[in-house]
Amino acid sequence: MISFLQQMGIFVVPLLALSIYGFGLILSKRGQFQRARPIPLEVFRNLQGRLRLGEDSEIQDLPSDHPLALVIAQKGVTAPLRQVYAQGLLATLEERLVYFPALANLSTLTGLFGTVCGMIVAFLALRSGGGADPSALAGGIAQALVATALGLVTAIPSLAAHALFQRQLTTLTGQLETILVVLGSREESLA
Repeated sequence: MISFLQQMGIFVVPLLALSIYGFGLILSKRGQFQRARPIPLEVFRNLQGRLRLGEDSEIQDLPSDHPLALVIAQKGVTAPLRQVYAQGLLATLEERLVYFPALANLSTLTGLFGTVCGMIVAFLALRSGGGADPSALAGGIAQALVATALGLVTAIPSLAAHALFQRQLTTLTGQLETILVVLGSREESLA
């Protein structure tokens, strides 16, 4: 395996590093978003109704570390401070989310660079031999194809993860905004 990677050229090292980092980032963010998954619509409507009635002491449908539960648990806090707290929770989820498109672009361009290098090697082998040496030509083409494949192996999951996490963040943001409005209107009616 090591000899294969050596034959593929130095560009494989950054591609492997990007790939490892990308999958590590996906796993890290997956764990974060698993704990902060938007709640189903029916459960959310039920939660809204209970909050309007002032029944927020027993939020049994939510884990205690869920962003909605954390915001609801802010007792005696003014609406603006509760909103700042919610924004902080969202910022934690949003952290490093922009790395995914950058990672996809970087790995695609690095793969393209390796592809170009592999094709250059193939054409130089063709030119220097005076004729078509199949093994030299195949080595350059293989280098080009491996570079392309490694770039795509990193780019595709990165873009898919970004789309999924961004959708979950948007849904959770909407749910938090709704809960903040419900809690704010309830506080106004009590005042």
